Amino acid sequence: MEITISEKKELPLLKRTHIHARVFYQGVTPSRLEILDALSQQLKAKKELLIIDTIDTSFGDTVAHVTCRLYSDKQALERLERDNLQAKHVPAPQGEEA
Repeated sequence: MEITISEKKELPLLKRTHIHARVFYQGVTPSRLEILDALSQQLKAKKELLIIDTIDTSFGDTVAHVTCRLYSDKQALERLERDNLQAKHVPAPQGEEA
């Protein structure tokens, strides 16, 4: 899997950065948590402060367009992000698969 950052936009009042990226992959579309791991390594950011909003794919294509937000602190993330979106970024307990 290869990730290319296409746009970064700082929003200092909301204490976050909007990021648009393209994910190139082979086979099955990577999961949200796999993309989260790869993005956090590339951005050198903590996974706890990164939220993936959308993963858009096209049929038959091996490129996904990802929109995510990187927060400067945990309080800003908890205050601004929806609870259901925050829950998607917590790994499932061992033995459970989505």
